[in-house]
Amino acid sequence: MKENRKTNNLKLSLLQDLINFGILDIDSVLDTLMSKKIDTILKIPPYAITPPATENGRWQTCYKDEKGKRKNIKALSKEELLDKLIPIYFANTYIDKLTFYGLYEEWLAYKATVTNSSNTIKRHRQHYRKYFEPSVLHDMKIKKIDELILEQECNRIVREFNLPRKEWCNVKTILNGMYTYAVRKNI
Repeated sequence: MKENRKTNNLKLSLLQDLINFGILDIDSVLDTLMSKKIDTILKIPPYAITPPATENGRWQTCYKDEKGKRKNIKALSKEELLDKLIPIYFANTYIDKLTFYGLYEEWLAYKATVTNSSNTIKRHRQHYRKYFEPSVLHDMKIKKIDELILEQECNRIVREFNLPRKEWCNVKTILNGMYTYAVRKNI
């Protein structure tokens, strides 16, 4: 277990260096990943993807849900239909596995590429370590965090650490940055 964690940390560090030095572009990786998923979907569905029968019709296909029941799915365009099929066929993917900490690390790597101040990154690390690492959010899957959980945890942090307004605004910068990044990445 400890060896596996070391290997994973080494891989993450290597990936972060590749991003920081501009060797690997996250946007192009996600675009390639989505393209591969679409190619896979076009090869694997047991049901045909059919174009609209009329001018105002919709693209459609079927899929089997978790219970094995056949479900119909429709969209205005083929691209929209494929976008709807991705979460169905790739239910246990990157986004499903992404934790709050994973999103933080991803955002911080991105932030390091757009800021010239190493002190800013250092401060974000310190704030995260102090306030969010001991939090229930740290290990939670992003998909499981709703507005209520986030609000409760933020209120707890403010109360527990008796944060003045200025310090809370500094800490909140991490949350705002992470979630803005996630929205821009369609996470």
